Amino acid sequence: MNPPVRLGLIGAGAIAATHADAASRSNAIVLRAVCDSDVERAATLGARVGAACYGSVMAMLDTEQLDGVVIATPPNTHASLTRYAASRGVHVLCEKPFAPSIDAALSMIEAARANRTIVTMASKFRFVADIRRAQEMMANNGTGELLMIENAFTSSVMMGNRWNSDPAVSGGGVIIDNGTHAVDIFRFLAGPLTNVSASEYRRYQKLGVEDTAMLFARCANGAVATSDLSWTIDKRSPYYLRLHCENATIELGWKHSRVQYKGDADWTTFGSGYSKLDAFVGLLENFADATAGRSRAAVSEEDALASVIAIDEAYRSLDIRKVAWA
Repeated sequence: MNPPVRLGLIGAGAIAATHADAASRSNAIVLRAVCDSDVERAATLGARVGAACYGSVMAMLDTEQLDGVVIATPPNTHASLTRYAASRGVHVLCEKPFAPSIDAALSMIEAARANRTIVTMASKFRFVADIRRAQEMMANNGTGELLMIENAFTSSVMMGNRWNSDPAVSGGGVIIDNGTHAVDIFRFLAGPLTNVSASEYRRYQKLGVEDTAMLFARCANGAVATSDLSWTIDKRSPYYLRLHCENATIELGWKHSRVQYKGDADWTTFGSGYSKLDAFVGLLENFADATAGRSRAAVSEEDALASVIAIDEAYRSLDIRKVAWA
């Protein structure tokens, strides 16, 4: 049996807590340490999962023998933290959005390559069992060619007091936040994107960033894709993803998924929907296997960079992104 991969967690917020819970469910991983500038918060999370706590990344890496780290901090910190971890010979699983700019993303990849370490993006939807089942259906040709993808990530959440609404920290609003998931799903199911654009709606929450937008993409295979993104509008749809194929329609849902083939009067239900914790277990175990040399990271450097390029292209189509990134 392979020894568990030793991980450190940088950040102790809500998404970090999900990573910690997922790590505790896997025999392939041992979470050795939690680090956060808020030491009390790090201590609380560390105590919950039996990990040591630290107030700085340097102290954590000086003390612990770690194979990799999970970066679960705001986007404006991703590049510097990744470069530092790589310089210490530590592999990196970085939360999405991978980086707030193309230059920042490139610096992360270059640092990893220079130090022969892995850097990958945490893209949880690639590890949702129903999405993988849909991918298998399309690969087996029973559905015919994929023609259109429709996605909606919409909910009503007041963002005024969150770092997500500060463009200097987040790099943008709902487009970079939920749109990063959308474009990676598009690429996972349909391959490379040839162009991306966006349309912003009125800023209902009166934030310094967009809270509602529509994302448009064209895939290299000829499929088109759209994504409704909102922190304000809650469409309350049971399905977050629809795949329109030549011979079938597949709907991926929060509670279950289903497929209907042309000529069929009824839908056939499959899967059990979306489990956030199961998806996180999958992505952490994939990262663990990659750090141990047992497999490749499911999200390659090229995939991570492509997500940043797609989001940058969306913002350029709006000409609303004014923040300069180092």
